[in-house]
Amino acid sequence: MIRSIWQSLIDLAHYYRVNPLIFVTLYLVSWPQVWLSWYLLVKAHSLGSERKFKRALLYNRLVTFLPYLYILLFGRNFPLWLIITSLLFMAVMSIIFRYKLGRGLLNNLGRKVEPLKQKLTRIVQNFEQKNCYSNYESRKK
Repeated sequence: MIRSIWQSLIDLAHYYRVNPLIFVTLYLVSWPQVWLSWYLLVKAHSLGSERKFKRALLYNRLVTFLPYLYILLFGRNFPLWLIITSLLFMAVMSIIFRYKLGRGLLNNLGRKVEPLKQKLTRIVQNFEQKNCYSNYESRKK
């Protein structure tokens, strides 16, 4: 089964005239970088740095699309509409992430988490007070 999957990837790579080993290598090298870029995005957002957030977003988009850009740039036999729509899709998704998900989603999550954090703090404080009182009562007896 794995051999047939690999063979179909090789056949597809030959059709589009790209080296599958380069694609897989780019994918494997970029994968840890994607996780690093997510960390940088969250860190920049928590610091409130607009410049660092933009830089982290650019880095995230670059390492996410690097293997696919290789295919688009060096592959052959692609219809022109596929190349144009792929590049437009990458640009539009980056813009949507930047303005809707990037800042908006993280801010919304932060607003929703804060009341939950306060509730949990009150629950823990109430539990500790009741627990201390019950320990005091048990020692009295």
